[in-house]
Amino acid sequence: MRLEQQIPGEKTVFERNEDWWGEFTGNVTRAEYTAIGSAPTRLAALLSGEVDLITDLPLQDIQRVEAADGFRVVSGPLRLFMELEMDGTRDVALATYDKAGNPLDSNPFKDLRVRQAIALAIDNEAIVERVMRGQANALTMPSAPGFYGYPADMEKSPEVDYDRAKELLAEAGYPDGFATTLNCPLERYVNAEEICRASASLLARIGIDVTVNAMVWPEFAKMLVNGPDSSFHLIGAAGNSGDVQDTFAAVLHTREEDSGLGGQNWALWSSPEFDAVFEELVSTFEPEERDALYREGLQIARDQQHAVYLHQPYITWAVADRVEADVRADSAVVLHAVTVDE
Repeated sequence: MRLEQQIPGEKTVFERNEDWWGEFTGNVTRAEYTAIGSAPTRLAALLSGEVDLITDLPLQDIQRVEAADGFRVVSGPLRLFMELEMDGTRDVALATYDKAGNPLDSNPFKDLRVRQAIALAIDNEAIVERVMRGQANALTMPSAPGFYGYPADMEKSPEVDYDRAKELLAEAGYPDGFATTLNCPLERYVNAEEICRASASLLARIGIDVTVNAMVWPEFAKMLVNGPDSSFHLIGAAGNSGDVQDTFAAVLHTREEDSGLGGQNWALWSSPEFDAVFEELVSTFEPEERDALYREGLQIARDQQHAVYLHQPYITWAVADRVEADVRADSAVVLHAVTVDE
């Protein structure tokens, strides 16, 4: 498509580029994007016939669309996974206290038993069912369906065990638990604040009192990039491509300022064993050998509980019945593949 007109904050108009070298599988010759920031207003525009397709449909509105004559919901998995990252390196955790409100002189998140306890308390499947309204896949490792190299057979049902979680906290020296702050980004991920509050409620069952610090995305991103100045936060992760290798490089590798590796490793997690697997992966071209290294790296991250892996969210759109549009993992609306019946 070719840009015909743009009015910032209002609309962007595209027209079909007949000189394009690729194949048009749809029949759209002109498309107009209308900027509608308010979700209720966006939905009203669809149901009134003002627009034919809306992205970012709030999950609570799915039933309303499905019940409306002439409209339907289309969805598909996003190439991204949600996780709760825990500070893996600081000697003293930020915004973390004992039950009397005194700052801890240590970092509980550095202890594998504490990280495992937190993972055992977070009920991924309940969050998917109740918070995400079924529009997500529960995960137990730092990858997801749609990533090249994702080993589906390694996925397992999330384990929830509050008694064992309390035992692990006691073994780590926190028999009464502790208090901490969960930094939570707004306006970026589907139902992020609800995920954070559900996680806080679940962690209270094992004695970890969590204060949710809801932050608008620019403020949250600045906190991470300038520090990261967070010991516990919700984040979406992926890397810059659809290959697990890129996730290893960006999200899981030890942070290295010179090489840029670990540039999105906001947990500051570091594992020499994992880094060794990555170094072998980047110099290996045999598919079967690469598959084995993907598996090994993911298993190390899971065994060492680099983070609490939650789910892969879905992209959810609402469309008029006369529109056929495929939901892509990168959430892009590819106009040359959209068909509209007259």
